[in-house]
Amino acid sequence: MFEPFLQASKSITRNFGGTGLGLSIVKHLLEQMGSKIVIDSEVGKGTRFYFDIKYATAELEVDLADTTEEKEVDIDQLKILLAEDNAMNILFMKKLLSTWNTQIEIAENGEEAVRLATENDFNVILMDLNMPVMDGYAATKMIRKIADPNKSNVHIIALTASASDEVREK
Repeated sequence: MFEPFLQASKSITRNFGGTGLGLSIVKHLLEQMGSKIVIDSEVGKGTRFYFDIKYATAELEVDLADTTEEKEVDIDQLKILLAEDNAMNILFMKKLLSTWNTQIEIAENGEEAVRLATENDFNVILMDLNMPVMDGYAATKMIRKIADPNKSNVHIIALTASASDEVREK
């Protein structure tokens, strides 16, 4: 369960997620911090993964006069397009964004995101990079080509589970 594995092809990874490194990486990181991952599993009830890490505490003195000034931003009724194909991520983002009283529209692939961005005015687009039909990179390029500058200049924020340098560069 803790050994890394790779999907047979990129299309499987795109459609079903992950490369199978999650638990392997978690186990390695926990071992580096002097801990271990523990599993409790019961058929019909579910599985629980947990760990304990001991940290030393430190006293930190902060001079509040040196902190930068915070600006308050009103995001009430912000209209957001969430381009995401993973049902769990959609559920999580809906829950998170609902606490801010935003309006959220869902596109489950890049092609649908382009269509919705063409038909509607959004304040921001949260764009998954790896989606079926059309990925987030191609969808972003197409959105940037929309004739209406209010639509083509929308803020687009990339969402990805990948932390590779290649993805950051793209």
